[in-house]
Amino acid sequence: MKNPIILLSPLLLLLFLLPLKLQADEPSWKVGLIGEYGFGESSYELRVDDGTESVRSLLVFPLDTLYLGLEAEHENTSRSRRYAVKLLTNVAAPGGRMTDEDWLDLLDPAEPEFIFTESNLDYRSLDLALEGIWEIGDYRFFRLFFGAGYRFLWIHQLITDYQGFRLHDDDENGSIDRKEIIPYTDKDAIDYSIIYHIIDAGLHGETDLGRHSRVGISAAPSLGMAFDRDDHLLRSKLSTGRGFGYGFVLRGNIEFRRPGTGRTITPYLRIYGSYRWFFSPGVQRQYWYDDADKPEGTEYNGLVHDMELIDPRMGISAGLRF
Repeated sequence: MKNPIILLSPLLLLLFLLPLKLQADEPSWKVGLIGEYGFGESSYELRVDDGTESVRSLLVFPLDTLYLGLEAEHENTSRSRRYAVKLLTNVAAPGGRMTDEDWLDLLDPAEPEFIFTESNLDYRSLDLALEGIWEIGDYRFFRLFFGAGYRFLWIHQLITDYQGFRLHDDDENGSIDRKEIIPYTDKDAIDYSIIYHIIDAGLHGETDLGRHSRVGISAAPSLGMAFDRDDHLLRSKLSTGRGFGYGFVLRGNIEFRRPGTGRTITPYLRIYGSYRWFFSPGVQRQYWYDDADKPEGTEYNGLVHDMELIDPRMGISAGLRF
């Protein structure tokens, strides 16, 4: 089935071009299409150090891809309050490759080992944002708002086509000086998904650049939770993690619009950028559901499991004001 946003795009673009009229006093609603490009990544680090075993793993999942979606916004007549909703999904695979780095036998200097693999991936996502701002100060050339929002981000990546290398040494000097190539394999390796629930609250400021444009900037700290599920298909191991986290988001935008007069529906265009960082320290449970790597039923709980989201984006939206 084709993406519903792609199917609706021609109709929405047609509506954007039509000289429509609507019974309304002043423009107070916006409905439009969104296009964004991300440059970020989602990752997790797992650490085990119980005195008998010391292992560290770092998995990085790329998010550098194109997103398309819809937005709707309502602004009251005095422009002192505004509410918005955005919904996006990716329409292409990330440009980067997933990487997996493992440091093994760290407690035994005679047998250090490092494994690196990189893989292609099949990527799906759903990104929902709810936002609101309320005016707290109106100055001569500048308006200040309190802003709050909620973001739901679901990411699913099926990792496949892996290859890499292994570095290790069996002598007693602790150096790593032997390299073993891990050949290309077209098997599915990892079925990974993560959900972020993030709440932001901070300040937003904006100023008009005449009747046809305005500029806005905002900054807000964040709190939230992350839940992930890592099905390691090659090892028959299911890992689930959770954590409570913190971060921040920075945004900036410039909007161009034709002023509404009477009942006219007018177009708008917005260019914007954002940078979000979110870190969620947590714990992980591992369970072997087959005998591929460890005996079926083997289980570890309470492993250190830190999740991180780095999500800079550039975007453009266009639609109608009415």
